[in-house]
Amino acid sequence: MDDLAFKRNILFHTIYSDIVNLYSMVISLEDILTLSMQDLPNIPILIPDNIEYQNTAKKIMLYKYTFPETFWKTTFLQAYFILESSLEKICTEVELSNNLSLTLTDVSGLGLSRSSKYLAKVACIKKPFESHNWRDFKSYNQIRNLLVHTDGNFGKKDVKVFELIEKFKNTIYYQDSDLNNKLIFKKEFVLNFLEFVTINFKNIEEEFKK
Repeated sequence: MDDLAFKRNILFHTIYSDIVNLYSMVISLEDILTLSMQDLPNIPILIPDNIEYQNTAKKIMLYKYTFPETFWKTTFLQAYFILESSLEKICTEVELSNNLSLTLTDVSGLGLSRSSKYLAKVACIKKPFESHNWRDFKSYNQIRNLLVHTDGNFGKKDVKVFELIEKFKNTIYYQDSDLNNKLIFKKEFVLNFLEFVTINFKNIEEEFKK
């Protein structure tokens, strides 16, 4: 194995390691929350006006809804960051190892779109970005932007967001309020995205080996 191949192996190994760590965190959190719920008193036998009832009710809300919903959201954003930043690192590695004058910033676009264009242009890595699996990145990007810019809040007549909810049905849903709607994630959405990231990096790695 030459020095360049070795460096790329290390880079991809680091990416996969980061993804596995996130996957382990998702599974671990579910186990922790399940155990926490088991330790709570049986709320139906408590008196509503009782302090113990109120405290137990608050903990149930935290363990069953608040904690997991917040964690699924932040884990998705972290996984998206890994996808985006790692792809940029691959582009930089290609640039430096080939002593190219064309840099990533010279290519139009931003984020994943720009990185995929760069790899296709200078490294002839095209096939992974033409796959059916990769096409979903636009939908994931829309969800990422919604979270970053509005914390998942969207208008009651936002057709594009409702289309995303339909596309990822059973893994995301929304809460309705008087002013707007709020996007809510399930664990399965995060696990599916981690699989999406893994598959695409494996496809890119395989292309480099050809």
